Amino acid sequence: MGRSLIAVGIAWSFACLHVGCGGGTLSGGRAGTSGGSAGAAGSVVLTGMGGGVVPTGAGGDASTPCVQPMPAAPLPPNFLIALDTSATMNSLACATGCGSASRWQIAVDAINATTSASEHLANWGLELFADGTNACGTIDAVGVPFGTGAAQRIAAALASRTTFGGDLATASYRPTRNVVATATGYLAGRTTANRSFVVLVTTGGPGCAAGASDPLTDDSTAAVQEIANAFNAGFPTFVVGLGTMDEPAQASLVDMAAAGEGKLGAAGHTGYAFVTSSSDLQGVLRSLVSDNEGCTFAVPPPPNDFVRRDSISVSIGGFEVPRDPGHVEGWDYVDATFTAIELYGTGCDVVKVDRTQPPAITFRCLLF
Repeated sequence: MGRSLIAVGIAWSFACLHVGCGGGTLSGGRAGTSGGSAGAAGSVVLTGMGGGVVPTGAGGDASTPCVQPMPAAPLPPNFLIALDTSATMNSLACATGCGSASRWQIAVDAINATTSASEHLANWGLELFADGTNACGTIDAVGVPFGTGAAQRIAAALASRTTFGGDLATASYRPTRNVVATATGYLAGRTTANRSFVVLVTTGGPGCAAGASDPLTDDSTAAVQEIANAFNAGFPTFVVGLGTMDEPAQASLVDMAAAGEGKLGAAGHTGYAFVTSSSDLQGVLRSLVSDNEGCTFAVPPPPNDFVRRDSISVSIGGFEVPRDPGHVEGWDYVDATFTAIELYGTGCDVVKVDRTQPPAITFRCLLF
């Protein structure tokens, strides 16, 4: 861990030499320094690599915070799996070379294995596309919401739709647009600052177009727009294509993945993920967890009236982390509520390696 923290300091120092973390000078202090004692009338100085502004009172020391640093609690990511329950789920994943398991079996095995193994790293939920009583509807709200014991509840929900032979019972159609709209409403109604994602696992293009009498009528344009709406509301969508499909369906999944802007893997792959086996799907789900877990933290409530959440500094193991609105190397607020931060680059890597040392939040004194 010691070497990792040294690496943090070296990396950020090197970055500051090239991009200038201090960023200018205000009266009473010098960018990138801790400053000296304030004058009788109080002053403003820049401190640390991030150039944070610290107001000081009469005779005060700019390096003395109003309160001691406070550890930030981790906020695991939320993944809501939207799972296809169309009749295609009972077919093989491909014509040859994909084994004898149905697409439903592949999905059930992968989801159960991944959720049970990663409950300590992520929050999982499950929404099924449709039920047997409403061909183009969705099961009321979210079948398995986030919460304690989610993996076990997801397994039970999947088992309730699985036949003795392992296939999908009461197969239906593919109302993708409706599913995404329901997922967005559920995620938007949550009050926590955890980052939330939709994981769309499907076997083909969207159906159930609004006003169409045939449930197989293509609904790709509306589904893409609904996924874009989800992204604009703060919820990226990862699209997983389970098994081979025709060219129009592939094109639809490409468009949905682009609208969802869910990036997968270190290279930032933005197309839909194509899988034909349980191990393939497990690999995708685990990559989503590893890419997004461990780097979002809650900002503690302000301990007194002299500080507030939008005026803080962040450090890891004694090294101050610069704020980086560009989301490359440093930290930034998750949103305008200032209730959570996310780490990027070296800091994110370090806290993933050693979860016993979360970032520390230091509230800065306000100038009245």
